[in-house]
Formats: sequence, structure tokens, C-alpha cells
Amino acid sequence: GNALVIGDASYTMDSGSALDVNVGCDTEEEEVDNNPWETNVTDCNMVVLLPEDLEITIEGEVPSSDFWIAVTDSDGNVYGSTLYNGETTSITIWGYSTETEDEGMLDGENLNWLVLYNGEEIPAYVDYNESIGSIDGTYSCDGIAGLTSLLATSIVTQNISLGQGWSLWSTYLEPEEGSMESMFLSIVSDVVMVKDQDGNVYWPEFGLNSIGDASNGQGYQIKMNVANELAIDGILIPFDSDINLNNGWGIMGYLHQDCYSAIDMTYPMIDNMVILKDDDGNVYWPDFDLNTIGNMCPGKGYRIKTTNAISFNYPVSQGARYADVYIEKPVYFEEPKNTGNNMVIGFPKNIWGSTVSVDDEIAAYDENGRLIGSTVYEGKNLALTVWGDDMTTDEKDGLVEGERIIFRLWNSITSTEQSLDINWEEGSGIYSTDAISIAGQIILTNELTSERQLVKITDVLGKEVNGDEKDVMLLYIYDDGSIEKVFIKE
Repeated sequence: GNALVIGDASYTMDSGSALDVNVGCDTEEEEVDNNPWETNVTDCNMVVLLPEDLEITIEGEVPSSDFWIAVTDSDGNVYGSTLYNGETTSITIWGYSTETEDEGMLDGENLNWLVLYNGEEIPAYVDYNESIGSIDGTYSCDGIAGLTSLLATSIVTQNISLGQGWSLWSTYLEPEEGSMESMFLSIVSDVVMVKDQDGNVYWPEFGLNSIGDASNGQGYQIKMNVANELAIDGILIPFDSDINLNNGWGIMGYLHQDCYSAIDMTYPMIDNMVILKDDDGNVYWPDFDLNTIGNMCPGKGYRIKTTNAISFNYPVSQGARYADVYIEKPVYFEEPKNTGNNMVIGFPKNIWGSTVSVDDEIAAYDENGRLIGSTVYEGKNLALTVWGDDMTTDEKDGLVEGERIIFRLWNSITSTEQSLDINWEEGSGIYSTDAISIAGQIILTNELTSERQLVKITDVLGKEVNGDEKDVMLLYIYDDGSIEKVFIKE
């Protein structure tokens, strides 16, 4: 029958040969002598089961011969290896000995897998059997685990969609050619600028690259002239690799190859995280119990604010993910332009009282009357993202630092618009990139019912009407040049 091996073990491809087991001692058997790695036998180990139905792919193919499997620490030191030939076996991973100070894995250290196939060492990525011991991919003395699949590949390709304008991106690969110039060579004519979290830039127009090479686990901001796709060739980065985050704001990459819940993915640092933002201004804001991001996804980058400098590792997926989060879009106010920098305004549910109803809309304007933020009230805590000026354009297309933000409320029942005055619990109504303000009290004013005179009413096509229409959007045009959109309900 199948045998579970405790110790370094190897099978030959001859089905009639015996299984050689080494428990804490040397062996002269030929198979073990051929072991390409030397490992120290210590006083503690972990055993991982490799079943006969292990799903294996090496460089895109199912292997046709036996091969070696090994486990290393983050520095590449091998602390366990075994020959696999398609029959059930196991790999023993040796731990650090506190008594003899022999080298080995430390409790909680990530297990990194590789294979030796056709004379080449190839990084491998595994899935753990949830019914056998640990599934978090870390070492534990006397621990057990089991594998269900192993993928070994030296080079893979990730295609990242980049929309026109500003967005955040990242890769789960360590690129073959890591410099920004090399990565963007094929689409360089469409790239305006790439920025990292420290303000370094890759600016093709001026031949400037102060970013240098891409860093594993980091995210980047990019502005594109037109939409295009970035193709990156490289080696997979283990999803649980260390990501170093500074105190304050940074841009975090995403290392899983599938989309998973932003709540679950950031849970290990929940005590140190203030807010997570995507490139559209959606947020996961734990203190506000608000997640409009939904899932984090490969190819995307995320701006994050932490209260301490930390080393973060994405957790195992556990299979948890959301369906796409549906975000109600404004029908009265337009949607603002994504200018690449923003500020978040929090409106707690309990401050509105009877002044707001579900489906009412809140908007923000700059001092020139330009719409710079809009959202819909859905009966819960609300985050309004307001956008700053894009310094790469000649026009003023958002708020400048220190500019006052003007807020308006559209009542979906009466189809009327009012101004909002806000007393602040935290922050202020003055724009600052990446600032967070929280409203403490809302005061409705009648600022919009000024002494301006109504000149005419038109439909959205510009045809003049008398205002008696029902279930239509009308444009009220005043003598001061201002225009109000009013939805007339029956």
C-alpha cells in the first residue's frame, strides 16, 4: 500500500525496489547519495504529504520522469528534499535547533518550493490540502501538511489592462527585465508618466527614470494617453512574500493570481490600517464599516494608509471572495473626472437625521463651480471622494491644495438642490491630497435660491419647454449663466 515517509525519502522508478528511509542518520543508498542538496538533520521537523494524485505541471507540461522537490527559506537555503515519481511519499523539512544551533526553518517561516527537472532548478507554487494539518504555508515544528497541486514555471506572462488617464497597477511577477524602460518598451508611446509611492517617476517624454527597477509587492500609478495592455514576462512571486509598508501612505501591489475580498486580504494588518483606496476612489475603510472596493484583483494597485511601518504578507485565500460590489451611480449629478489624486470625505449615517433619504445625491464642487465629486446615499455610512487638480494638464481640472470644497445635496423626492454647510468632527473642508475628513454635523442652507432670474427651461437636447413635463430631466437656465438639472417626477 501507500507509505507515509518520516525522514528524507526517495523512490526509484523501478516499482520493485524498496523504499529507503532515513530518520536522523546517514544512508549509503544510491538514491539519497544523488540528492542534489545537503540538508542538516536536526531535533525537529515538519512532514508534508505528497500524494500519488498530486496535480503537477512543470513548464506547462505534466512531467514524464521522476524529479526532485525541495523546500527552502527566503534566502534559498534548502531544508528538505525528496525524489517524486508519482507514488505517495512525503518531504521532511528540518527546523532550526535551539540546542545545537543547527541551521533550519524557523517556526512561522514561509515554505518556498522548487523542483529540479532536467537539470534546472525551477520555482514552484503549491496548493495545500485543507483536510491535512496546516494550510498557511509556514513551518511549524512537528507540524504536518499535504499538497494537492504543484506548479513549477520559470517564466509566465501577465497581461495588465491600463485605461486612458490615471490608474494604479501592480504585478505578481518578478520581471525578466525589471527596469521601467524595458517593461513599457512596447507601449511607451502611450505612456505619459509612471510614479511610485515615494514620488519617483518614469517620464518617457524626458527620458527620465528615477524609479529604476520595479520592486516586488509594490504598486505604481500611471497616466496613459490611450488605453493599452502591459504584458510582463517573469517569475511568479509567492503570494505571501513580504511587503514593506511605510508609516502613512504608500501604494501596495497585489500578489494573488485571483480576486479575493479586500476585507480578508488586509485582515492581518487590520490593527495598523486606516484606509485602502483603489484607482477609482472606492475605499475599504474599517472604522467606517465600509467596503466599496469589494475584491482586490491581480494587475491592480492600491493606495493604503497605515499607522505604523509594517511588514505585511497576504494570507492564504481560503476561497473567500465577493461578487462584484454594485455601487449606485448618481442620476442627477454627473460623475467627476479621475485626476490621479484625491481626498476622502466621510459622512457617518447618524449625522443626517431627516435631512436625507435613500437615493438622495451628494456632490462637491471647487470654487469655480467644477464638479469634483459625487455619490448616492444608500442608508449607511458614506464616503465621498473629491478629486484634485491634475498637474500634467494645462487646465484646472480639480481642487488645488488649500482650496475650499463646496457641498450640495439633491433631494430625490422633491427634485430640489440645496447647499450643505458642515461642522467637522475630523479634518476640514479644505482640499489636501490623501487627506481624510469626517463630517460631524450637517446644516442645509438655501444658498441656491438666490436672486438670480430664470431665463428659460429646456430638455436635455436644448429644446425649450414650459416645465409641465413629467418623468423627465429638464435644464433650468438662469441669467447668471448657471444651469441646474431638475428631474421632474409625476
